[in-house]
Amino acid sequence: MHQIAGKRSKKILSSKQINSKEFGLENGNHKIIFDNLDTPVCLIKENNNKEFFYQEVNQAFSSLNNKNPCDYNGKPVKELLNKKEYDLFIKSLQKAKKKGLYVSEEKIEKGSRKKYLSNRIICKTHSGSISYYICTLTDITEHIELSEEFERQGSRSNKYLEIAGVMIIVLDEDGSVKVINKKGCEILGYEKKEILGKNWFKNFIPEQSSNNMMRSFA
Repeated sequence: MHQIAGKRSKKILSSKQINSKEFGLENGNHKIIFDNLDTPVCLIKENNNKEFFYQEVNQAFSSLNNKNPCDYNGKPVKELLNKKEYDLFIKSLQKAKKKGLYVSEEKIEKGSRKKYLSNRIICKTHSGSISYYICTLTDITEHIELSEEFERQGSRSNKYLEIAGVMIIVLDEDGSVKVINKKGCEILGYEKKEILGKNWFKNFIPEQSSNNMMRSFA
């Protein structure tokens, strides 16, 4: 494991440790790619005292809180998160240790409506010990907003469906009932659960008419 740098107290990792080749981020192509990723990424290191440090963060990660990578690199995670955030962070790493990968709930960026999916990935040495953690954030704001809009539209459509004064049904390609409104249930004299999933032509249309209607439907 890496040692903690001398007099700069027990909390700051040296620049040599930060740029260690162990992390594949030495000056060169890997470093350039890492710094220019659109996805927020940070590498987390744990020392012998079970303290966690930001080993390396890219610009996309630091920009989330209007900071620069140098504001994070080598700094203790505990100093840059509030207690609630830190407790959640520790729990996520503990779960990652058990499974090798942990995907969290949405993370809401401070001061905005942006929402992220947070991932924790463990990187191990050949001997099996944990070398460092990779933490990434994927912006899912658009997906969440689209989902919420579909739900709103669906709720509005269902409301119109239920207050309609005529029977409304929706059939799948086989003629089975997928949707029926309240008025339709009243006309047929059945509960909704007794209608959904049943073939409309075979169960609710008079036999003398069902064959002709089925041919037209097909």
